[in-house]
Order: sequence, then C-alpha cells, then structure tokens
Amino acid sequence: MQNISYSLCLVLIMSFTAGTALSQEIRYDGPNEANAFFPIGFSGDGSLFAYGWFETTGMISNGSAITIKVQNLVTDNVLYEKKKDWDEGNVGPEDAGYYPKDAEKAWELVAGEVNKKFVQLDIWGGAGAGVLPFPLGDLGLYVEIREFEGEPGYGVYAVSEELGEKMISSSGNSYIEEISVEGFVWNPEGTRIGVIMHEISGAPYSTYWVIGCHVSSGFRKAGE
Repeated sequence: MQNISYSLCLVLIMSFTAGTALSQEIRYDGPNEANAFFPIGFSGDGSLFAYGWFETTGMISNGSAITIKVQNLVTDNVLYEKKKDWDEGNVGPEDAGYYPKDAEKAWELVAGEVNKKFVQLDIWGGAGAGVLPFPLGDLGLYVEIREFEGEPGYGVYAVSEELGEKMISSSGNSYIEEISVEGFVWNPEGTRIGVIMHEISGAPYSTYWVIGCHVSSGFRKAGE
C-alpha cells in the first residue's frame, strides 16, 4: 500500500439561515480509487477529526466497504463509527448483485446518516493540506513503530531531532510487519497532528486509525 499524499479531499457546502440552527453538508470529493484513506474535516475547536476509507475486495466474492470515523485527537477516543459493506454474493433480492465500485457512490449511500452526526459533533469539512508525509517541518518530527523487548507488542513513538521523543500509543499486537505509518494531518489550531496508521491484517479489508500527537509538549531527550 503506497503512502497517500494529496491535498484537499473534500468540499464543504455550508448554508446559514437567519434565526435557525446551524447546518452543514459535507460532500465527497476525494480519491475514487479503492483502498484510499480520506480526511473529512475537524470540529470547530480542532479537537475532533473525521476521516474515512473505501475498499473493494474479490477475496470470496466481489464486494466493497466504506468506513467513517470521528475521533478525539486529545484522548484518541472514537466518538462515532459507521461501517457499511456490500457483497454481491450475499445480498437480499432487492439489491442482488450490487455493490458500489467507487468511493463517491459508497459515500452517497451513507451520507445522510453521517452528515447528521457531523452536525451533532460540530464537524466541518476541509482538512487543510490533506495527508502530509513525515518528517514535519523545522522540528524534524517523524514517527517510529518499535517492538517491545522481551514481550509481545509495540510502541508508536513521535521523534523530534530538536525536542526528543515520546511514546504516543502502544499495543499488544505482535504483527508489527503489517502496520505502517501513512502520514499525518494538522488540526486547524496548528498545535496537534493526527498520525495516520494502517494495518493490512484484517482480511478481506484493512484498517486505518489515527493517533493524536501534540507537536511541542511531552517530549523528552535521552538522559532527561
């Protein structure tokens, strides 16, 4: 799976009506190829990040899936998750043989539900420059996955030539060779990034998740 680096992925159409509640509709305008991660947007205060990915499979029968998440970049808690999959070999008679073959069509089929949730969570479309590659700017910040010594699992570390390093996540999963760092997104405040992680072990589909990381606090240099 190649690293994904592209600029703005989604266009926000916003409408305001005087004296009524705020409303927003986010329409898909991201990559249409399969196995593509796409950032969606942030909450007004920059703490929540919405993202998703679309995949196709031919492992058992032809099918596809779209997953949408909203995650807190401070606590890493997932506040909302919507996954919808289709399988042309295992569907009811009304949809027999059908599965969306691109991300835009899959988005259309879940947009009504997810946009309602985005309104509740104050999510606005637009993810700045999109997914960017490491290292990060003048800080020289990058992310490493390291196996633990003498025990199963791994830690994910943010490493800065200037600031030192810190562990931003850990797992008891031993299959480190199936996990990769895909890049990062900036929150609107410019204080925190979301590190995009990808695991390919979940056949027939893989999994993306995000790790929040403050770009200036919590780092320690060796010996401190």
